[in-house]
Amino acid sequence: MFAGVINQAKSAVRGLILKYVARASVAIPFVIALGFATVENVMYYGRGLNGGGIYGLLLLFGLRGILSPFAHATFTSMTGIGCGISRESHNKAVKFLAPVFGYFLAVTLHATWNSLAGYSIYIFEKLDVDPCSVIGNPELPQGLCSFLDTYAVLQVPLFLIIVGFALYIMRRQNKILKEMLAIDIARGLVPQEHAKKATSAFRSSAWVLGGLFAGKFRARSNYVRALGKLGLSYWHIQRATASQGQTGSFQQNPILREEVLKWRDQV
Repeated sequence: MFAGVINQAKSAVRGLILKYVARASVAIPFVIALGFATVENVMYYGRGLNGGGIYGLLLLFGLRGILSPFAHATFTSMTGIGCGISRESHNKAVKFLAPVFGYFLAVTLHATWNSLAGYSIYIFEKLDVDPCSVIGNPELPQGLCSFLDTYAVLQVPLFLIIVGFALYIMRRQNKILKEMLAIDIARGLVPQEHAKKATSAFRSSAWVLGGLFAGKFRARSNYVRALGKLGLSYWHIQRATASQGQTGSFQQNPILREEVLKWRDQV
């Protein structure tokens, strides 16, 4: 359980540094945790192979590599969401408390997962329930059955919630970009067709990847990124103006327009 506190703290610190110093994406804590989980899994695979041979390796690979590869990332994403809420809010209390609350939620989820995965069999014993009967296979080991039951109850719903939230954020950002880039489309700075691609995560990804075959991958990637930053800078300026606040987007906006023009004719 204590390991969850340490792991989440390390991921949170790295994410906060990138979030507030490098002004990186809210998804950065998720990616950091994914990298941490990958390294940790390799260590566990080595121990499994050393202690249980090929069977031990395959068992751990199935449990950690297939069933729960996004566990760490899902937990740490709570910190990322807290940072995102903090960045969007102009309320000083929310700015401070949102990342803190996100971190403690990440720790709670991580500690709960560790506890249930390790001690769920004892919980089933206290409840006088056979964990293997729940999944309909009494021949499996009790520890494995309790893990699978816990996985179905905790990890699967949580992961689906995170996926749903990510899709909501993508749709929301696309809507913001469409509204904010409309003025530059009217000015002729951004072609309508380019805006349609840039404001759709799936379309833009396909378009950028298509540049691999046309020798325009770098140009398209930088162009889509610049359009996204430009649109969000307009949004930040709009929000800051409405709340009589400040935002670095006031200074960044002219630079981003120049960057859009730089890459526009190369795609």
